[in-house]
Amino acid sequence: MRIKDISIRHFRGFEHQTFELDPQMNVVLGDNTSGKTTLLHGAQIALGAYLQALTLLPGGKPYRRSFKDSDWVRKYSEANRSFLRIQEKPEIAVTADFFVHTFQLPQSKVRSHGVSAELDGQAGLHPLQSEIKQIHWAKSSNNLSQKHAGELLNAVAEMQQKRMEADETGQNVVFPLLLSFGANRLEKNYRAATQTKARESNVEKAYKCALEEAVLGCSLLLLHILRLSCRA
Repeated sequence: MRIKDISIRHFRGFEHQTFELDPQMNVVLGDNTSGKTTLLHGAQIALGAYLQALTLLPGGKPYRRSFKDSDWVRKYSEANRSFLRIQEKPEIAVTADFFVHTFQLPQSKVRSHGVSAELDGQAGLHPLQSEIKQIHWAKSSNNLSQKHAGELLNAVAEMQQKRMEADETGQNVVFPLLLSFGANRLEKNYRAATQTKARESNVEKAYKCALEEAVLGCSLLLLHILRLSCRA
């Protein structure tokens, strides 16, 4: 996935700001309190919509990045002598290129009409095709709707379907990699979550805490990617 632009409305210190991103790499420079972290948090929430659309993932904080109470814009009220939340909801809108890479599974068993057949192949992935879809979605609450995120929901559903049918078709897809190091310098840990006895799928392990501020969440993801690479 490649984010082309991100539009932020009524979010923290931004009333309305749009950022166009370079397809290769982006470096954000600015003074303290100029909005660098706000832009990062906006991108996290936008990508959190992708995780939310993945029905292969369980719910819960490690797999979510939603709006917090501190994300709402507040203005000072003379009558109440206090800062009050404005009525407009914060909104993060994104236009992105959504990549769907399909590859042939090596030595996979294809089940068709009750018959199993071995696919010839060597260790490794055999690319078949790559599709690029430009999609747009917006997130203004902690729930996703077809109206505001329909293109994202449909793209993710199609990608998931290909993965679920991989045993029968012998073809699979590559899921996008999400990795956020956040702005916090202090490590938080999710050891209670990572030491559970419940079995987790590779998708669950890869996306757990991917958009959290904790640096530890990113190190766990990198460790999991390294383990998968060693098995290939």
